[in-house]
Amino acid sequence: MIALALLLAAHTFYVRTGALFDGTGDSLRRDVALQIDGDRIRAVGVAIPQGAEVLDLSGYTVLPGLIDAHVHL
Repeated sequence: MIALALLLAAHTFYVRTGALFDGTGDSLRRDVALQIDGDRIRAVGVAIPQGAEVLDLSGYTVLPGLIDAHVHL
């Protein structure tokens, strides 16, 4: 897990989505590309540069930013 975090820390790639729920409205955005730098979403709705590394999730709905912040005592 730590190795993955270190790998992603200086890594830029793009995610191609089929649909994106970004929480700013009630509707889904279709065919949106996200630019990811390390563990952060840097841009939404960008053009994917030629030769860039792409994670193709075009068959899926993406919900970025969900955090599991619960605890069982």
